[in-house]
Amino acid sequence: VYIGMTSRCGSTLICDAFNVTGSCVVLSEPFMNILTHMEDKLPRDEFDKLVGDQMRVLCKPRRSTGPKATYVIKMSPSVNSAIPYLSKVFKPSRNIFMYRNGLPVVKSIYKVGKASPFSNISFTFARLFPATIIEIYRKLGFELDINEMSNTVSIFGGVWVKALQDYLQMRKKDFEIIAIKYEDVMIDPTGMTALIFEYCGLDPSLANAAVPVAFTRDSQRGTYLSRRKLTRNKEEEMLNNPEKRVFIDKLCDKTGLPRLDEEA
Repeated sequence: VYIGMTSRCGSTLICDAFNVTGSCVVLSEPFMNILTHMEDKLPRDEFDKLVGDQMRVLCKPRRSTGPKATYVIKMSPSVNSAIPYLSKVFKPSRNIFMYRNGLPVVKSIYKVGKASPFSNISFTFARLFPATIIEIYRKLGFELDINEMSNTVSIFGGVWVKALQDYLQMRKKDFEIIAIKYEDVMIDPTGMTALIFEYCGLDPSLANAAVPVAFTRDSQRGTYLSRRKLTRNKEEEMLNNPEKRVFIDKLCDKTGLPRLDEEA
C-alpha cells in the first residue's frame, strides 16, 4: 500500500490505524528522494533495478508480522510522483492519496515549523539563500518571485499545490489511485477507515478496534510534533490575511485548483 499526501492531512492517523491491526508493517516517509533525482539520469533498466532493490530492502520480511504482512509505505510529499514506478515492484499494489483543504494545511505546517528545530533552520536558510529555494521551486514547476521568500503562505501553499498536481497527473495517466479527504475521515473515522482497509485487502471490521486506539492516542507523543506542543503554537494573523494568498491564489487559478480558502 502506497500513501501519497499533501502533508498535515491525517496520513499519520491512518497509518497508525494500519499499525494497530498487528498485520501490517508501516514505513513512514522513507528516504526516496534519490529515486526521483535519478529517474532521468539512468538508463531505464538500471533505474528499474535500483527501484526494485530499494523496495525489496524496505519490505524485507519481519518476524513480528509473518510472511503475509501488508506493507504500508507513507510517502513524503516531495516523492508522490514516485508511486507509479514503485507500484510496479510488488503487484498488485493499492495506492492512496490523502489530502486536506489548503488553508488548514498551511496553518498546520506553520505550527510544525515553529515547533521543529530543523524547520526553523530551513526558514533561516530560505531567507539567507533565496536563489536556492527559488531554483528548487522552479524544478517543481513554480516561478517563485524573490519577494515571496518571506511569505510563509507562498512557501507552504506551494507544497499543497505541488502535491495535488502530482495526484492529478497520476489520474491523467490512468494510474489507479484513490483520493481520501481528511475532512471526510474526521466526520466518520471508523466508516472511512473500514473502506480504506477493504480497498487494501484487509478485513474492514478491523477498523472497529483500530480507530479508537489510533485516533485517540498521540503517535508523536514525547516529540516536538506532539499534539500538546503543536496546540501551544498559535497561528499568526498573517496566515488569515487574503493579501498573503495572492501568489498562491494565482497559482491555483493557473493550475485549475481550488484556492487555499476554498473547498478542495
